[in-house]
Amino acid sequence: MCPGYGVPGWRPVAAPSKQLYEATLEGLALCLVLWLMMRAGALKRPGLVIGAFAAGYSIARIICEFFASPIRSSDFSGVV
Repeated sequence: MCPGYGVPGWRPVAAPSKQLYEATLEGLALCLVLWLMMRAGALKRPGLVIGAFAAGYSIARIICEFFASPIRSSDFSGVV
């Protein structure tokens, strides 16, 4: 059964998939940055790679959440 089936006034809202943004930023972009850092000699400094990962992951999550489309409570009114 589709969500919202039988709820008056409910319409599906087209939104880009948040998982695609997360996979791009948190996966590909962060991996590329860390790989470039390791090629530049970042493994010689203890904690630099894990610190860059933590900072990069946090920034990617903030960007993804900032641009995510909010779920309005009216979208789910009457759905149990």
